[in-house]
Amino acid sequence: MSEDCFILEKRRRTIQLDGRKFVMREMSAEALRAYTQTLLKAGQELKDQLKTDSGVDLVQVLKEAAETELLILMDLLKEPADGGQPADEAFLRGLSASQRQGIFTLQDELNDMQNLLKKTASLLA
Repeated sequence: MSEDCFILEKRRRTIQLDGRKFVMREMSAEALRAYTQTLLKAGQELKDQLKTDSGVDLVQVLKEAAETELLILMDLLKEPADGGQPADEAFLRGLSASQRQGIFTLQDELNDMQNLLKKTASLLA
């Protein structure tokens, strides 16, 4: 009698940004829930401020959004691959918009968000 053994490990990728390397990993279900909630909450707060407050200080709103983005990026780049330091605020502020977007895109790929959303939508249909 034969038995199949499957070892399912979290996906991971090593990325290099401005000469530093970081390991990014597929998130656990709990971490993914917290990550998506943080993104949704930040987006909703931004929309609410822009919609409801006619005297909104756009500069302040954008500053708050940028600070939230920095906190999320620090969490995503907390594991250096080369024994260095985790990403800090100064390092992240030096990244370009495309580099920051690439980090979020990679995290979505590691979490297989596109297929997850399709499966969720089909379950709800």
